[in-house]
Amino acid sequence: MARRSSLPVTFVVPTLAILLVLSMVPTLYAIIIALRNRELSSSSYSWVWFANFADLFSDRRFLNAVWVSVKWEIVTVVATMVVAIGLGVLMFEVASPRLRNICCLLFIIRCCCRAFRPPSSGSSPTTHSTASPPIPTGCSPAG
Repeated sequence: MARRSSLPVTFVVPTLAILLVLSMVPTLYAIIIALRNRELSSSSYSWVWFANFADLFSDRRFLNAVWVSVKWEIVTVVATMVVAIGLGVLMFEVASPRLRNICCLLFIIRCCCRAFRPPSSGSSPTTHSTASPPIPTGCSPAG
């Protein structure tokens, strides 16, 4: 039987450990904070367990905000998918293969170049900004 290499495990285990720590520590801390009642003006707190959640889900304003958010998400996701699929089908059914390739290439180049665009803050080369440039979250038609 062939001997398996431990090299993949050597790379995967530290990565998973880091991801676990970086995701679980803030999550557990957020759960602990949610189960306590703490005044901002003092360092004392009391454990209220699930009373915060009972108050939250009995608040009409919160439930209204959740309902409005759910409706907004449904409308925007459905509209985006319908428009994107419609434009994609239209482009691939009507356009010639050459035009399709050009359109796809222009879209890909535009998305890739957004990451390398210089900042437009008007700062001079001698002025150093401590803010990092925004990370592109996707390719949008505007911008």
